[in-house]
Amino acid sequence: MSLWNYLLNSEHLELLDASEARKTAALAGDSHIESWRIRYRLKTVCVALVICLNVGVDPPDIIKPKPCARLECWIDPTSLPSQKAIESIGKALQLQYERWQPRARYKVAADPTVEEVKKLCVSLRRSAKEERVLFHYNGHGVPRPTANGEIWVFNKNYTQYIPLSLYDLQTWLGVPSIYVFDCSSAGLAVSCFLQLAEHRMNEPKTTTQAEGRLQQEEMEATYFQDHKSTDRESPSSSDFLSSTESVSFKDSILLAACRGDEVLPTNPNYPADIFTACLTTPIKIALRWFLSRTMVSGLSVEMLDHIPGKLNDRKTMLGELNWIFTAITDTIAWNTLPRPLFKRLFRQDLLVASLFRNYILAERIMKSLNCNPVTYPELPPMCNHPLWQSWDYTVELCLAQLPAILSSAEAAGISRESINGSLSSVPSPTVSDSQVVDNVNFTEDNRTNRYIDRIPYDPIPFFDDQITAFEIWLDMADEQEEAPEQLPIVLQVLLSQSYRLRALRLLSRFFELGSWAVDLGLSVGIFPYVLKLLQSPSKEIREELVYIWGKIVCQDHSCAVDLVRDGGHLYFVDFLEYDGTPEECKAMALYVLSVVSTVLPEKLKEARIMSVLISQCKYKHSSLVRKWAFLCLAKVFKHVTSVIDEIVNLEEFMDLILFTMRQDESPEVRASVLYTLEFFPPVKAVRFQNLAFDLPPPLTSLSFDDAVFPLILHLIHTSCQEASPIVRREVVKLVVRTKKHLREQSYAFTDQDGGRTMQLVSEFLWDVLKFLSTDPQTEISALVREILKDMSSSSSEEQMQRGSVAKKSSEHMDVASNASSLSSSPGSLEEVMHSRKDSLPRSSNSMPRVMSIEGISQLFRGFTSKGKFQDVPVRSSSLPQSSQSFTGRDSIASEKPWQLPSLYDWNQGAIMYLRAPYSTGTCNVSSGSIFGSENNATNVTKWRVESDTVADSKVKSLKEVAILDVGGGSVTSLAFGSGATLLVGSSRGEVSEWDYQKGIRKLAFLNGEDSVSHIFYGGDMELKYIDDTFSVIITGSKWGEVKIWRLYRDKSNVRLITSWRNFERAYYDQPTQNRPRLTMSYNAFTARIASNSDDFLNIWDIPSERLFKKYSLGEQTNICSTCWTCPVEVMGPHVVFSGTLQGNLTLVDTRCSESEVIKCQVGDIHDHREVISVESQRTAACDRLISASTSGRVVVWDPRTITQTRGGQLLEIEAFGSELSAMTARNNASTILAGSKKNCIKIFGSQGSMLRMIRYHEGSMSSQIGAVTSMTCHPESPRFAFGCADSVASVYE
Repeated sequence: MSLWNYLLNSEHLELLDASEARKTAALAGDSHIESWRIRYRLKTVCVALVICLNVGVDPPDIIKPKPCARLECWIDPTSLPSQKAIESIGKALQLQYERWQPRARYKVAADPTVEEVKKLCVSLRRSAKEERVLFHYNGHGVPRPTANGEIWVFNKNYTQYIPLSLYDLQTWLGVPSIYVFDCSSAGLAVSCFLQLAEHRMNEPKTTTQAEGRLQQEEMEATYFQDHKSTDRESPSSSDFLSSTESVSFKDSILLAACRGDEVLPTNPNYPADIFTACLTTPIKIALRWFLSRTMVSGLSVEMLDHIPGKLNDRKTMLGELNWIFTAITDTIAWNTLPRPLFKRLFRQDLLVASLFRNYILAERIMKSLNCNPVTYPELPPMCNHPLWQSWDYTVELCLAQLPAILSSAEAAGISRESINGSLSSVPSPTVSDSQVVDNVNFTEDNRTNRYIDRIPYDPIPFFDDQITAFEIWLDMADEQEEAPEQLPIVLQVLLSQSYRLRALRLLSRFFELGSWAVDLGLSVGIFPYVLKLLQSPSKEIREELVYIWGKIVCQDHSCAVDLVRDGGHLYFVDFLEYDGTPEECKAMALYVLSVVSTVLPEKLKEARIMSVLISQCKYKHSSLVRKWAFLCLAKVFKHVTSVIDEIVNLEEFMDLILFTMRQDESPEVRASVLYTLEFFPPVKAVRFQNLAFDLPPPLTSLSFDDAVFPLILHLIHTSCQEASPIVRREVVKLVVRTKKHLREQSYAFTDQDGGRTMQLVSEFLWDVLKFLSTDPQTEISALVREILKDMSSSSSEEQMQRGSVAKKSSEHMDVASNASSLSSSPGSLEEVMHSRKDSLPRSSNSMPRVMSIEGISQLFRGFTSKGKFQDVPVRSSSLPQSSQSFTGRDSIASEKPWQLPSLYDWNQGAIMYLRAPYSTGTCNVSSGSIFGSENNATNVTKWRVESDTVADSKVKSLKEVAILDVGGGSVTSLAFGSGATLLVGSSRGEVSEWDYQKGIRKLAFLNGEDSVSHIFYGGDMELKYIDDTFSVIITGSKWGEVKIWRLYRDKSNVRLITSWRNFERAYYDQPTQNRPRLTMSYNAFTARIASNSDDFLNIWDIPSERLFKKYSLGEQTNICSTCWTCPVEVMGPHVVFSGTLQGNLTLVDTRCSESEVIKCQVGDIHDHREVISVESQRTAACDRLISASTSGRVVVWDPRTITQTRGGQLLEIEAFGSELSAMTARNNASTILAGSKKNCIKIFGSQGSMLRMIRYHEGSMSSQIGAVTSMTCHPESPRFAFGCADSVASVYE
């Protein structure tokens, strides 16, 4: 993997940036995750149908023209006797409502009196209890509602119109209720109803207790009179509570056919109850309304009743038409209404949702007839929504086929009578009504009518067009959180097997956009359908389904409860056993199971499930899968500790942990292993000997009852020196966990051996924490300093708690106070720490925050760090062009609270960023890296080599173009960047970036307290999708700190990406005068670093953030200089060329084993002096290796024969005496440059001849150069730069 791929794909690097980490972890859902759920789902269980027609007698305030609308519920009342007509209309109205809510209790009151309405309402309210009651009022045969809040009914003899107070109606029906007023001036009833409801809310409770009892007795008497023929238990007082208490009637829902100053349409082409027809038979009225406004050849109104199909069969013409109508009205409401209102009206109640979808049609039809329906809550106009054009087009396509279909049906012997009544069949439940999802068959569509199956028709392309539109929206989507118009339609097509896979893939892409997209999907009603889909045996949808579930569970953990309730978690266990599934989906499945282990952990306590999880830890094709497998196991171990003893094969699992920590290339996986060990309970079974682990010598001879404890100590010992900051961060937490476990066990240590064991382990843990307290990653060092500070401040409290135990055993008292004595010992870190100023509650076990090891956010929530924490990028624009004094890491300290999330919290937040397996999105990145394409190893043969003559002539013509004063300290390292950029490192630990052509310092920042011994330029990267450009540089400090920085161009700031220490812990225990300095070399082709370490050569792999190999060079073989042989064709980019302190050379091929090292004993050539620089070079004549020592001698070697005794020496140059201080060479030419402590630079050509010598700066004010401390050549052009001890850097080109 190249460096660029590493930087782009290693999202875990953001974990150590506090602001980025908290932002990412917040994506896991927190405060707003409940917004989509319907807390109080209601059902309309009782329906009162009050019909006041008085057939044959028109109301006195309405003058009806002739002809006029007569049909009521599609029945002509004048064609039947009046009594028979009113009964037929009542039954028909009940059937029309039963299409939408077949399980409700219906009662019809035809031409009723006030008492009959009262009995009806009271009876239905008692039956409904706390559910909703619907009151439908047809007032076509009575006067219009009055301004006093009255509607009209009859007396017993039908001789008078009797007013019915809406106030009384509210009292009888209570809440929740829904009212439908189908009469002229119906809007007046709505306004009066709301005024009465407002009055109820504001009126004082003046009713005495006696009056309340009388009112309740009256209600009970009414109830018993209504039920005197049945034998039931006596109702309790709570049965009438809603009628006797003052409740908020403004929560009622009202639908009215017209405004208060309007009368109903009387067009004879439509029914008299056109509003009711729209609400209960929408398809039938919609087709008639469309036919009256358009011209379809050969079509009559009678044919509309013979459209083939059933409303609940989506494969028939009528069923598809109904399906499309449902999708369109639901989508119009979704795109028009506020989310809370949409959820209340279209997702809370099945019947209410159906009525309001049909009301959207009613508004369109009624307004075309100069009538304006009214609702409460008030809805915005929806009659002109663009989707109505799609509906008209759909109806036109449907009706255009109808004459031919009917003709072909008759020709096939299918009579119209066999098709008749299709519009009267019961419609299917719709996708937006989640109460009836269980009734939907996800395996196939039902087709039951044998006649319909024989009638062919051309399917309507509505859903294909809408899905395509949604796909185009996704292709054009940006980061703006705008809801796509087609989202409810995509949800509708989940019902169809033919569209399901495509819809799920589009939903997966939509959920990629972030938590807001998932929240929209949940709000529109996707959850019950993806839950039901888990029962589908289809294999083709399982990947998309798992991905969608991962996003949903990440948004709302409570969904895992619904998942486990139906055994859905086993779907994800089965999915993990399938072969060939994308890694993103496997990770999602593991994440879902990890959440299940948090909410219902016992459900995962099965041998099969644990076996599957452990097998995923070995999944070699994806580090993402392995990481989530360990994180999932960590959650299981945390919440079900018994699973380790009862199910897990501990010996095999410990082998797996060791193998993963030693061999896995992913730092996230290794960190996940340490996270898993944090939740391991003590295991009282010894299966491993201590010799199996690499423990420090004092711990090797100890014995432990806990089988896992020595493994944990081994991993702490090895992982605290890891190159990955995220691994070291988990080491800190594991040390805290181990410290806690050790303190808990200390009460049981009453013998001398137990006390000695605790003392040695405590000293070891303290040394690790002390080592990490100076970690180059400031986030880690600040964290450890706070832990040490807390341990120090709690030590005295711990002694008091253990005082009684100490009296029984003085040895135990010494052990218990060990941490305190260490923290207060002379020279310890804690002597410079101030005591804590904040007072947080402390637990009885001391270490108040340390006891909670789940995550940093729980360890240090609310705690203000005084450490070296870089929460924001280091601003460098304030640095002047001249010298700048730095005060160490304190210059980038932060006072922000420590609230970093745990590894699991951060990773579950990153789930929201995880792309779908079939996603088409790509990261728009262009790289200006000096090492070119991704597979850089193939570019070795493409070096542009200059001839010796050309190279020599170019060197002679070079001019000094810049003299840069870095502002203090020696110039210890140099590197060319892109364009006219020069990177400069100083002995003061400062790194600066210069535009040397303009002589301007663009930015500067503090690399560390040690001098910057090495700088390597990684290249430029442009992130076009965020319009940002940055460079990457790698620095090495004198005492072994390696850091990778990101330099932002436009923002003039820098950010530390990652860092590690090259040397082991023992190195930092030595005095600084005895420490060898760091020497390192960066290989841009393999993204690896070679460095020295005592008698070893370290090979660090940047993408895997680990020590790739460690080559033993033998005793007393200290490396002083290294380089990679990338330009040398015969060696390639995998060989490291090194020089030693004794003047010898070594060659190491990183593809070979760690014992295969080629040593070239050429110390006598260099007078056994230190080889300060080695270079590799490709010239026109041959490839060359070059070495230079403090003896002043520069030697050129033939790489093919360098291993032969003196056979590989091509050239020997006496550059200087013992004053040689620096040497460099061009990669693609024969030019060699040597610098001296005596203020001189010499440049040599191909045959070793000196081409020129530089002693003075060029220009009118020529001054002598300083002692040369560093030199560098441009990798492609003949430019070079050198730095001196007088803080000056010069550039020649």
